[in-house]
Amino acid sequence: MPCCGIGLASGFRWHWVGTENNCEEAAVRSISRLVVSFALSVGVGAAGSLSPTASFAQTLAGKQLRLIVPAPPGGGFDSLARLVATKVSENLKTSVIVENRPGAGQQIGTAVAARAAPDGTTILMVGTNFTTNPLFNRNLPYDALKDFEPVMIMAQTPFMLVATRTLPVTTPQEFVAYAKAHPGRLSYTATQPRGAAQLAAELLKLDAGINMTFVPYQGSAPALTDLMAGRVQVMVDAPVTSMPHVKAGALHALALTSATRSPYLPDIPTLAESGWPHIDVTAWAGLVVPARTPKEDVAWLNAAFTKALSDPQLQKALAAQYWVVTPSSPAETRKFLDKEMKRWADLVARAKLTVN
Repeated sequence: MPCCGIGLASGFRWHWVGTENNCEEAAVRSISRLVVSFALSVGVGAAGSLSPTASFAQTLAGKQLRLIVPAPPGGGFDSLARLVATKVSENLKTSVIVENRPGAGQQIGTAVAARAAPDGTTILMVGTNFTTNPLFNRNLPYDALKDFEPVMIMAQTPFMLVATRTLPVTTPQEFVAYAKAHPGRLSYTATQPRGAAQLAAELLKLDAGINMTFVPYQGSAPALTDLMAGRVQVMVDAPVTSMPHVKAGALHALALTSATRSPYLPDIPTLAESGWPHIDVTAWAGLVVPARTPKEDVAWLNAAFTKALSDPQLQKALAAQYWVVTPSSPAETRKFLDKEMKRWADLVARAKLTVN
């Protein structure tokens, strides 16, 4: 049976064509062609005939780069950072040091980056918390938009709604029907308290007209343990941590939160296609630098990372973690961040979520 589709994840398009047996390989090939095309356009637009590597060396002169990751080592976010940093280092013949600064929902590492010198050598890896933290904490030691200059969105992956097997549902429609028949009796958790994963669940609650109680956990591991034991009934999680339990038969994968199906999880429907078309939430990984970083340095960082992301082996490694490569320009990234902050602000107001 053919396996094909065109997806649009928060404004970035992917396309894959193949068979069920080679769907993932076809997805990687198609995405690779897309990224190579984007990398060439970035390189030509930023420096005429010069390659990203040559021009980057001229602006930053082979200086060591510091990539701050505001999350602990060993997680999916950190893994993506290290995979990409290794390829960038190989291409540029310079060191890219990954520096983990976890804590406070990624606020600590973000504050460190905001205070760094705007010389192009300090890069902050950001995710959905970058756009949701300002909505829940009015006293952040930085301004997410004013204190940073966008570089790019590197990749995206959907969240996944998974359910304990003690719950008698296997589809999103059955789950919503069960929740409506048992109002207030279900609890849910999310991989990111006060992040996009929790907000995806809140969006489902509003659009589907159901009521669930949120139970926060410190990380996915304890949340998944209680989910499998039936102490909470559903969870919005990243596929990389939930899929091993789905494959082992310990959890039901009900739906993805992206607008279209993932090329790497083609058999799992989306909430959008299941009756709630306004739900389109993805986890994403991007790069920003301190404000006042020279525009030419921003352009060459974008070109250097875009070139790294065009590597088929890197894409294969990211695909194994369900990441779809979606490189964007600095201008596109600014629009994306603005849009994310606005829509989450609207949802926080609609859902009447607590703001500190």
